[in-house]
Amino acid sequence: MAGLVAAADFAHDAGEHVAAAHLLAVADYWADRVEAWCYNAGAGHYVRLATDPDSEPGPSSVLSTDFVELVRFGIRSPEHPAIVSSLAKIDAQLLFMAPGGPSWRRYVGDAYGEHPDGSPWDGTGVGRPWPLLCGERGQLEFLAGRLPRATDLARAMEAFAGPGLMLSEQIAASARARRPTRRHRWAGPTPST
Repeated sequence: MAGLVAAADFAHDAGEHVAAAHLLAVADYWADRVEAWCYNAGAGHYVRLATDPDSEPGPSSVLSTDFVELVRFGIRSPEHPAIVSSLAKIDAQLLFMAPGGPSWRRYVGDAYGEHPDGSPWDGTGVGRPWPLLCGERGQLEFLAGRLPRATDLARAMEAFAGPGLMLSEQIAASARARRPTRRHRWAGPTPST
């Protein structure tokens, strides 16, 4: 949806106003149907994948953190009931508390990562928490006006970073978080417009 809106801006700039209007209409159509296509009302959460856009998500639909993008891109309010319910679900099922702070797994059943013995991923493995998801959640908390929570998540990302402040893709469940040796300035989350 955000891509369609950006494409509409390009179309307007190029004088293609009919195309721009069509792109915006499609974005609105999709935004109006997010819950019908991607929210499992019975389970109380957004789903990772939906098989058929014309049918409701089924009971086997997997809980995922992907819906946070709906807030980050300005499609849904952080206080939307489906967002609030889904946040509670991911916090109950995907949250991992590391020494440096919270992090989340991407979705229920995520098996991307090396095997427990350290051998490389071969299509299966052990899914672990992703530090980048702290940043995404931090942006949501910032947009919701929960600044202390957003700050805590920024500090968790800093604790998960290496000496050069680079984040690993995943953190091991047994990982000890690095304590920052100095304070770093964070640019902070970029609110959606």
